[in-house]
Amino acid sequence: MLGEHGQLDKGTPYETSAGVAFIVKYPRQVPKGKVIETAYSTIDFAPTILSLMGVPKLPSNVNFQGIDGSVELTSDQTVSLNSNQIVFSRSWHWVAAIKSAYKLIISDIHEAFLFDLNVDPEELVNFIDSPEHQAVKAELQAAVAENA
Repeated sequence: MLGEHGQLDKGTPYETSAGVAFIVKYPRQVPKGKVIETAYSTIDFAPTILSLMGVPKLPSNVNFQGIDGSVELTSDQTVSLNSNQIVFSRSWHWVAAIKSAYKLIISDIHEAFLFDLNVDPEELVNFIDSPEHQAVKAELQAAVAENA
């Protein structure tokens, strides 16, 4: 984190810690210059990469919790964003639900935060009580409760 938000380690849900770029080079499958703005997590790597490799359906006793993002990777769109997808990130003291440019963070040691990265990419403003953000807040809270 290099001191951002007063933090030095990567154990936080801020973009500079959790929002790590993932680079894929697969000339026969992924179009050159492809940019995906959909949030994915490390649990999505295995199903995505296996699908790109053409690995047939896995045995029923092998179950991935991740999302297969290969369709989005191989599409002809230069920039793509699945704005309906909600991704979860967890640590010992917090859980984050991320959808498009919104991030809800619920912690057992801090107040809840809702960041709107369109308006506040530096994650300095908490929109948790903002009247304009109540619908997305409710949606992300329900998703956290459903996946707890």
